Amino acid sequence: MPDDIRQKMPEIPWREMADVRNIIVHGYFSVNLPIIWNIVEVEIAPLRRQIERFLAELDDAPPA
Repeated sequence: MPDDIRQKMPEIPWREMADVRNIIVHGYFSVNLPIIWNIVEVEIAPLRRQIERFLAELDDAPPA
């Protein structure tokens, strides 16, 4: 994600999301499935709402 977007949305856990991605991609057999399932069940929905609000704000912003 470009730095300018990250700076506009500091409440999004960008580093943590990248870390989880790296663990999933490179961790192979050390991935803790209950933790991943918790992320899917608990954390993705609020994150999606935050990103949708941000995108809606972008749509409402006047052209630069």
